[in-house]
Amino acid sequence: IDYTYVINYLTKGALPIKPTFVSFKGIIIPMINENCISCHNASGQKPDLTRFSTIYTTMTSTTIEGCGVDTVNVSNSGLVKTLTGKMAGKLSDSEMQLLLKWISEGAKNN
Repeated sequence: IDYTYVINYLTKGALPIKPTFVSFKGIIIPMINENCISCHNASGQKPDLTRFSTIYTTMTSTTIEGCGVDTVNVSNSGLVKTLTGKMAGKLSDSEMQLLLKWISEGAKNN
């Protein structure tokens, strides 16, 4: 996967070719790997986000504390409440905007 456009967006605020949607695999997963895995791993804090196959389920699960997404009322999402509450500042403003856009687009596993 070519992460050039993601890196450009996060560091320079501009995309060479702006995607029409936020890709879970191309943007959200790398963001999770960069910001969350150091603590949320098999020997760390729950939920464990190290297994790619379970990251989407974890992030969209309403049964896991601090997770879950509401694609109709984005600010009501458990994930958003966690990242603006006890985990505030963990994501940069531009990363948070990408996450919010992904949720508002339906939180697709794409």
